[in-house]
Amino acid sequence: MMFLLFLLPTAVYSHGRLTVPKTRLHAKLGYDTYENDPIGFQGRPMSQFVCRNDPTPNVSRTQVYAGAPMPMKWLNSAKHVGDCAVYIGYGDAIVNGVGDAKNSGKFVKIANIPDCKRFSQDKYPGTVDIELPSWLPAGNAVIRWEWYALHVRPTIEFYAQCADVVVESASTLTAADLPSYTVYPWVIPENAEIGVGYRDAYNDNAEQYVTGPPCAFPGDAPAVNNCQLTAPGTTGHVAVGLGPDTSGEVPAPVPTPMPVESPVTVPTPMPVESPVSTPTSPPTVVVPQPTPNPTASPIPAPTPAPTAAAPSPTSPPVDDGQCGTALWAKCDGRDADGSDFSGEKCCPAGAYCNWQTSWYSQCIPVESCTKVPGDQCAGEGFNDSNCCPEGHYCKATNASGYSQCAPLE
Repeated sequence: MMFLLFLLPTAVYSHGRLTVPKTRLHAKLGYDTYENDPIGFQGRPMSQFVCRNDPTPNVSRTQVYAGAPMPMKWLNSAKHVGDCAVYIGYGDAIVNGVGDAKNSGKFVKIANIPDCKRFSQDKYPGTVDIELPSWLPAGNAVIRWEWYALHVRPTIEFYAQCADVVVESASTLTAADLPSYTVYPWVIPENAEIGVGYRDAYNDNAEQYVTGPPCAFPGDAPAVNNCQLTAPGTTGHVAVGLGPDTSGEVPAPVPTPMPVESPVTVPTPMPVESPVSTPTSPPTVVVPQPTPNPTASPIPAPTPAPTAAAPSPTSPPVDDGQCGTALWAKCDGRDADGSDFSGEKCCPAGAYCNWQTSWYSQCIPVESCTKVPGDQCAGEGFNDSNCCPEGHYCKATNASGYSQCAPLE
């Protein structure tokens, strides 16, 4: 009896978790144990925002298909307002990493799910089908489900869980071709008073928006995945991991979707019991995606208002044949402990180090560009291309993130 009484307070704080695809096992308690509390609850590390648990040896992976629906289910045991997102990650750090090794695992976003409590499995029949993009590489990967709850704003409660999958795909892309990034330390704001913040869900007069990075390769984003909600130009857009907008110019031959047995169609959702006005089904377009700059191809992500302190100077591209930094990799910012970035501050040939927040700069491709030296290329409220002419790079000049095309040093 004493043991049961000890557990009761935990149930009071129950919130939510992913249940389909099958998530990683708890190291001691196995699958289907209680894991509904927010990240960092009762002394658990905030780094669990990457993945709640380590991979489990000898457990079969869920098979999924690029270009086809992937059924998902989750349980919001406390129906807090807030939004969910779906990411996918490849590579040894996230597929096989244990403990803090997972922190260097990299992901790209593939879907937004606004007001995700309305799809909680205890009140919503069936599954929610997220369409996996056709460009996904084949192989072992990790599906990551992320939920931020807004009921105690400006403090935000965070939840995350991972499912090990194997992707069947005819795409010619590899994991190295994806605009991947780490998600912790924070890519999305730590609270509602940092950077783009989060919507005030209980204020009818406030803008209701979704916070987070854009979906990768937005020109090929399936409509059902609600990628327009965090596209460049939206209030909650976090400029990281965009990749080229490949509308009309696919990054690789589009594969023929693998056959899927009896894909589940998303039924009409249950009525929303929330003060927030939300879409009535996943495909609903809430915010139109801005028209790409016709003079630049591909188009990298614009830079939003920076978070917190001034960034360290953005490093120009270095092509001395010895740069070990890959395209789309981090090239400047800070390490997990807040110190200056300890990795290589260079980019491979054909790429430059683009400042995005004080924590993060990313190697993105040099593109054909109409800007001239001295033009603005990033900063608060700037929604144009981040490109600069040949021999120049986008250099942050002050704490607000205002950046200009400066000559290579």
